[in-house]
Amino acid sequence: MAKNITPKEKNFSQWYQDVIKAAELADNAPVRGCMVVRPNGYGIWENIQAVFDRAFKETGHENAYFPLLIPNSFIEREAKHVAGFSPELAVVTHAGGDDLEEPYVIRPTSETIIGHMYSQWVQSSARMKLRRSGSPGVKRNGNSKCKRRQCRRQRLRLSLLVL
Repeated sequence: MAKNITPKEKNFSQWYQDVIKAAELADNAPVRGCMVVRPNGYGIWENIQAVFDRAFKETGHENAYFPLLIPNSFIEREAKHVAGFSPELAVVTHAGGDDLEEPYVIRPTSETIIGHMYSQWVQSSARMKLRRSGSPGVKRNGNSKCKRRQCRRQRLRLSLLVL
């Protein structure tokens, strides 16, 4: 066993962090809750992406990218998200020295922006079988009671058939 790695049976969470550090996969960033993915970790990520990308393209999916910032009104519109994510939201209120007309939220989940965009894209029955594959970054930065403060990058695959 490598030095300075906690036994998995003793403390799984610490073991995981020790392995990530020892393998030089990622480091904590100077921004709380974020990580810097190092070349070894990024290589693993690229291989995972390639496997899933091939598999999803075989089923007719096309790639799309959704922005990290969404209007605050998207979150307010989804009452279930406000209750679940409000304490974790990072809000952008200024840009270029000016107040924004509407604050932007660094999205804690992808549903609101994807649902909005699908409502724009699916305008007829000819587009009802629209298939998109996306790899959105999401950011959740827990409150002081949250013990897991880390940037959670999720690989999200979408296959939406609008009925």
